[in-house]
Amino acid sequence: MGFFIFKKILIIGGGIAGLSSAISLCKKGFSSNDIFILEREAELGGTLKYNLDGNYGLITFDSFVTSYEFLNFLIEDLESLKVEYLLNTCVTSINDKKVSVISKDLGKIDIEFEILIIATGSKQILNLHSYIYDDNILKSLSTGVFFQKNISINGLLLSKDILITGTSSRELFLAKRTILEGGSVKGIIEKGDKIVSNDLGLINFMKVNKVNIYLNSVIEKITKTHLGFQNYLDVLININSKNHKNILCGKIICPFKYLPETKFLNNYVETGDLNEITINDKFMTSKKGIFSIGNSCNLYTNTDSIYVDSDYLAQSVLDFVNGKNNELDNIEICYDKKEIKLITPKYITNKKDQKHLIILLSQKNISKNIKVMINNEEFFDFRVLRFENYIEILLNLELYLNEINKVNILLN
Repeated sequence: MGFFIFKKILIIGGGIAGLSSAISLCKKGFSSNDIFILEREAELGGTLKYNLDGNYGLITFDSFVTSYEFLNFLIEDLESLKVEYLLNTCVTSINDKKVSVISKDLGKIDIEFEILIIATGSKQILNLHSYIYDDNILKSLSTGVFFQKNISINGLLLSKDILITGTSSRELFLAKRTILEGGSVKGIIEKGDKIVSNDLGLINFMKVNKVNIYLNSVIEKITKTHLGFQNYLDVLININSKNHKNILCGKIICPFKYLPETKFLNNYVETGDLNEITINDKFMTSKKGIFSIGNSCNLYTNTDSIYVDSDYLAQSVLDFVNGKNNELDNIEICYDKKEIKLITPKYITNKKDQKHLIILLSQKNISKNIKVMINNEEFFDFRVLRFENYIEILLNLELYLNEINKVNILLN
């Protein structure tokens, strides 16, 4: 049969984006009774439940904390505010102002809402084509996320002898954690001609622990073998298209990429080429009253940024409810799709009192120069933060008195 409920603000997703949004909304004056969170998993937290590194909370706490500590802080805050949530619940459809869900405990529920916040995060996708010629032993491959889950939740290394593909900070941290847990990293393979990560601490850790990093390299062949009673993989790598080397390992940790978890929306709101929800600088989607935050609309490089953004989102929701930003026009940010994979926000509002604007983009290739054009004129008052293949552009618009009609981001 199912039943029906109404909530003023419905949040889909109980990871850091959803939890932070609920907390920020309460701090802006919304009643916790008006807020309801839906989470697909059996626990709140999303990837915070099993991320291994301790690079969280610097902005929030002025010091680094672990993902568990950050998650506990959010859950304690949420529960002290008495925000309700429902676990083990999957969204089956969204129509107009109603979300239909299936709950493991309660069955079918129809939830009507006034404001919807989509905070469903992202899913991991294996990224094999650049590193492996022949994927004939896929059972031997593991993604970094699966590897992290086993250490963090089960306290187990999938194998004590691993080979890692990719040199972003994510892969280098997995190598570091493996070594700290008593495992051995037999090598790290990088298809490019230089290490991707710019984390000097991690790079130095690899040098101190004598971890070989093979640049301009790919896996050419994988063969099962054994030493005594132990099964191994004999991995043949091609270096510089000239030399070959055999490496024995128990598991190959493959690179993975995150893609927004948004297919369930079924065109309910506008999405981009990577299925990311397109939003404006007020976090509003193509539908009024529907907002999005987190990796469902943006591939964040820093967890703290999501927590900070939740305050801006809550303010935008409050402004919308009070009728302040309901009729603003969206101006599309133009960019070269050959150089940029994703840009957030995709639209900005032409509000004259706009003071600052942050644009985050994901590059296809590392670019040195950034050029910002506003209303067909070059704009110079901005600064850039780089995170490997991601760039954060901070535009200072305090002295820009004209109405913004066009923005273009150029890379070369």
